[in-house]
Parts: sequence; C-alpha cells; structure tokens
Amino acid sequence: MSPKHPVSFLALVVVATLSSPIAAATVTGTIKNDCWHYPFNATPATRAIAPLFITNDPSFTEFEVRDGVAVIQWNVALPPALIGETLQVTSATIVYYDEKEADWAFGSNNTFGVPEAIQVFAAGFGAVHTEASWTASWAPVFTPQPPAESGRFQGGWIIPPSTVSTRSRDPFPRDLVTDVNVQDTVVGATSWGTSTAGTITAPYVPGAMTDAFPVTLALNVADPTVQAELVADLTSGVSSWVVTSTFDLAAGSMGPAESVTNAPQLIMSEGVGNTTYGTSQLAPSLVIEVVAVLPSSAQNWQMFE
Repeated sequence: MSPKHPVSFLALVVVATLSSPIAAATVTGTIKNDCWHYPFNATPATRAIAPLFITNDPSFTEFEVRDGVAVIQWNVALPPALIGETLQVTSATIVYYDEKEADWAFGSNNTFGVPEAIQVFAAGFGAVHTEASWTASWAPVFTPQPPAESGRFQGGWIIPPSTVSTRSRDPFPRDLVTDVNVQDTVVGATSWGTSTAGTITAPYVPGAMTDAFPVTLALNVADPTVQAELVADLTSGVSSWVVTSTFDLAAGSMGPAESVTNAPQLIMSEGVGNTTYGTSQLAPSLVIEVVAVLPSSAQNWQMFE
C-alpha cells in the first residue's frame, strides 16, 4: 500500500464532512397578508373564506380563467445560526383548512379536460406591486376606479357603467416551468407542488363533514426552481404563494359564494373564529425544514493529494 492511500482516505472523510448538514431548523411562517384575489369582490381583502375555482363560461368575458384564487404571504425568519450559511430546504408544506360543508371531490375532469385538483404557485408581482409593497388590499370594484389603478389591484375593475379593465392581475401565479403568468391558463400549467398537489390530511367525505379539515400542499423541494425560490424567500424574509384549483365554478350558479360552488374553499385568517365554517380551523400555515450545508468542491480533494 502506498503512503498516499491513507491521505486519500482522510480526504474522503474531510469532503464528506464538508458536504454534510451542520445545522437544521424548522421555520414556521407568520401571516403577513392573505387575500381572496377575486376581482369582482364587493368586500375586498376582508373575506373570511376564499373559493378556489376556474371558469370557462363564455358569458363571463371579463373573467380570466383563474379568478378565484388565494394569495398568501408569510414572514419567515431564519434562526441566527443559519444566517449567512449555504441553505438547503428539505421540505416545505402549506396547510389550509376547508369548511365543514365542503362538497367537492377529486376524480373528474373539468371543462378543459384537465383533472380537477388543488394547485399552488409562487406569486409573481408587477408591474405596479412588488412583494414588499403589496398590502393585500384594493378599493371595492363598485366604486370609481382609482387614478390609473396605481398602487391597487391590477385588473378586473368594474368601472361604471360596467366598463371592465383589461390590465393584468397583480400579483399573479407563476408557472413552475416557464415562470409566466398562468392566471388565464389551465392546460399545461405546472404547479409548484408534487404530482399530487392536494392531500387531504383528515378523513374527508364530500358533503358529510362535521368540522373544518386541513388540506396539505407539499412543495416539490427536489425541483431546483422550487429550492431556489424557498432559499431566496428565507433570505429575504417573505414568502408569497398563490393557492388555486382547477375546479369549475358550479354550473348554473349565481356567483362564487360559498353556498353555490362545488369547489374547494380556503379559510382565510379572518375566518378562523367563524363557526359557520367549523370550530377546529387554523389560519393558513407555511412550514419550511431547512439545513445549512458546507459545499464540497474538487479543490477539497486536491488539498490532500
């Protein structure tokens, strides 16, 4: 055995050490803003529940396809031991509660021929709002349009006498693969969750629930884009997501009120104490498991050659 072999073994040990986690933490977000992002809402930013739906109804020409979505921002704070370290997210989950009167079910295709599912997308901002400036509020749609819609929700304004703004939604859901706005896209849109984006974490029988129940959305942290987004969020201190679904608005309904849709209903932070929806519900949560790692490098090997 040559003298070099023990040194090479030492190099293996050193590199393995440099590549292994040195600290780990569970980061639990605190809600900064949450909002039912439906532009024809007479009570904006104050709704207790967010119906998650799409519509392909040609009579609603002013709608974009994904007009019934929830936008949620969490403040996320790294513990001091992880600040400045190289981070790797090992898991990330969003959990929200649906109402006890839920009567929707997986297993069918919508009017686009796409399976009905709950989806989650990273939130995009622009051209008016930024992630830091958005406050989840806008003027009611039944009042005159704010000057140039500046600083307000972009798009969907019903301006007397019924003139509809065509400006793009802001914030908006970002496709995982293309990073484009998928507010008006269902076919081919890629969710940031796993292939089974919506997981019911309590026994769920449509139409037979006696209490609100949790729904878990597991973000696909194995995807490099998801990983980079979460690491950037942990660094910036804010994480913003759009929860939506591919469930059609109930046929023949008068609008997206809770009692007339067959789509999922996300209970907002404002609805936690509302017993109409249940008694066990909590506000939407974001939990990120993260570790700090020391990156390995070919130079580490060369040091011990």
